[in-house]
Amino acid sequence: MSGKSIVLLDRLAKWCETHIFEELLDENNALAIHKLFTTLGSSVAGRVEQYVKKTFPAIAQTEEFLKLSYEDVKKLLLATDLHTSSEQEVFYAAMRWIEFSPERIERASGSIKLWSLYCLLLEDPDHLLRFTLVFVAVAAALYYLQ
Repeated sequence: MSGKSIVLLDRLAKWCETHIFEELLDENNALAIHKLFTTLGSSVAGRVEQYVKKTFPAIAQTEEFLKLSYEDVKKLLLATDLHTSSEQEVFYAAMRWIEFSPERIERASGSIKLWSLYCLLLEDPDHLLRFTLVFVAVAAALYYLQ
């Protein structure tokens, strides 16, 4: 392949990335597009990741979110720049993710018992962030120990 062809293919790839990001990206396909761009090593992957974090409340309601791996959910939920109206939103997203799969429910059953404690913490928002982080850590430990 000639050098000119390689340059043209590179330009075409960049145009496709930009077009997908600017014209096709939405809450329903953002996670799949992020995975694609990350796999391809695209420079647009970072922009898509920021979009996912910015639109987290809508992303967390999609089926694609529920199908994420534990590692991907953990990374997303623990992101310090995640746009949410409250820590409750993060907790509910984690619970939806766990409850989506019977296997996850079984592995995290000990952590789910912390639900009553969580309900008490809702009355004291200062402690909610700490609880959410502890919950994720405990759920992770239980998930991988079994």
